[in-house]
Amino acid sequence: MNEQLIQHIESLYNQANTHLLEQTNKRDQILLFYFVFISFYVTQSDKINSLPIHSILSILIFLIGIIILSLLIELRSWHLQYVSVAKLATLILSNSDQITDKDSLGVFIENYYDNKKKEKNKSQYKNFFVGLDNKIMMSISIIVGCSSYFMYKQITILNNNLLYSLIIMTTFLTCFLTFFFYNKRIKTAKGYKPWIIQGLIKQQPLVLKNKYLTVLKDNESNYIHIEQNTGGVVIVPTCNNKFLLIKIIRNEKENLEFPRGFSENNEDLYVAAKRELKEELNLSGSIESLGHLSTDTGLITDNIEAFHISIEKPNNIILQNEEKIISYIFCSKEELEEKIISEEIIDNFTLSSYLKYKLKNPPK
Repeated sequence: MNEQLIQHIESLYNQANTHLLEQTNKRDQILLFYFVFISFYVTQSDKINSLPIHSILSILIFLIGIIILSLLIELRSWHLQYVSVAKLATLILSNSDQITDKDSLGVFIENYYDNKKKEKNKSQYKNFFVGLDNKIMMSISIIVGCSSYFMYKQITILNNNLLYSLIIMTTFLTCFLTFFFYNKRIKTAKGYKPWIIQGLIKQQPLVLKNKYLTVLKDNESNYIHIEQNTGGVVIVPTCNNKFLLIKIIRNEKENLEFPRGFSENNEDLYVAAKRELKEELNLSGSIESLGHLSTDTGLITDNIEAFHISIEKPNNIILQNEEKIISYIFCSKEELEEKIISEEIIDNFTLSSYLKYKLKNPPK
């Protein structure tokens, strides 16, 4: 590792420690505020009870305790993230002979956080009593739960037994919910990369993302890469030795092609193929896979499979107008190939799917 990178990592370690100190100070300030607030309420309870709004104040003290707990959980999450960064910086410096440049450093960091995500984090209540920060969290949970006494005390019909039972139940529920959300937040924090290390990781800026596709751009080479977020299917429908093609408008042009579409909600591609044919043409039939296709191996990472569906009843065709399907035709093998030669059919999915079908079903 060169001297510049070493200085960068040492700076990273110092930044992490600075943030850790800031988080600790914020935690202490929040705790001080809460204890001063509680102490004031308790010592001045006689005067407060004489106020017209004392019932509202008694509820407010419990709600403020809940807010304090949520702030402590968030601070603890950030604390763990910066502890992780400090550990990472130490590991990088101790393995500096294996890291030669920024690219290998980025790989090292990614592997570190991948391993952090894989760590088992069992939800055990006993862990809530281990470590200073966990003990503080548990203690504040008990105090917040007990502060419900001021709220329940306003209900005059409660006898002492019922009052104390409600306080115990509220305290238990507060501790349980604190542990639940605390544990959930800590799990999320374990694999999260804080902003102070983002500059060390080679990233591909996001250009576009929707439910179907993610487009990434490499700033150094201006290389564009597209990742398909869901599967895709192409259907070769046949009936009585004829192929069914649809005429559809794409990019304001009419195209003659086989039906196709994306899978939805991680559904199996077999299911997606049958659904697409049903949605676009109101047809069904027996299905077989023709194999996988790739849109562009140098540009797109995708998961596309072609299927042959032998249509059972071709008389009930209903076109899906919202997909801009304007008509359909049946054509023989010879007619289909003539349309390919004349470039009436130029869709690559249709061409490659037909080739797969032809090779799987050679002339007898």
